[in-house]
Amino acid sequence: MSIFCNPLRLILTAASFLVPFTGAARAEIYEFDKLHTQILFFVDHFGFSKSQGEFLDFEGRFTFDRNNIEKSEVEITIYTDSIDMDDDKWNRKMRGKTYFNTKAHPNINFRSNRIESVDDKNVSVYGNLTILGSTRPIKLEMRLNKAGLNLATGKKTAGFSGSAVLHRSDFGMTSHTKYIGDEVEIRLEVEGAVEPVRKNDS
Repeated sequence: MSIFCNPLRLILTAASFLVPFTGAARAEIYEFDKLHTQILFFVDHFGFSKSQGEFLDFEGRFTFDRNNIEKSEVEITIYTDSIDMDDDKWNRKMRGKTYFNTKAHPNINFRSNRIESVDDKNVSVYGNLTILGSTRPIKLEMRLNKAGLNLATGKKTAGFSGSAVLHRSDFGMTSHTKYIGDEVEIRLEVEGAVEPVRKNDS
């Protein structure tokens, strides 16, 4: 039953969120909401444009405490076979040995090891990223968009926008760097809920 069909439930649920997101906040585990999380990347294409791709399948979570950001953590596994370049031919090429070699390296992994607060909305997330079996440090710049009750799902939710820059050659992906950019811009739109979000939630 939709939360909107039960006004009393909505009022009680909203009231229960007044404490956790104020002075008594504590770290809780948020599962990624796949429907509202996007993992995008942009790479220079012969200098003419920046080609955009994304990964559609992933698993992960983050802990989040607005009063103690440094205690937060992030971990995610991205399934490389889910790469989508909006073209079947490109998808096959990116999954092949020249680029992501998805049969030999089915996962990209990231795990944070340090999070620093920049201001009340922005944090720097430091961690290790593994691509093609090579692990390198990376820094993500993340901005908190909103944390609170999602009225559509009745769940405690937090959303972030973020970005990072890496060089694919650092991970052994060195093919065609003369023509296809070595620098990769990553953009993230992230939502997570304290409980897993059902795919038919909106």
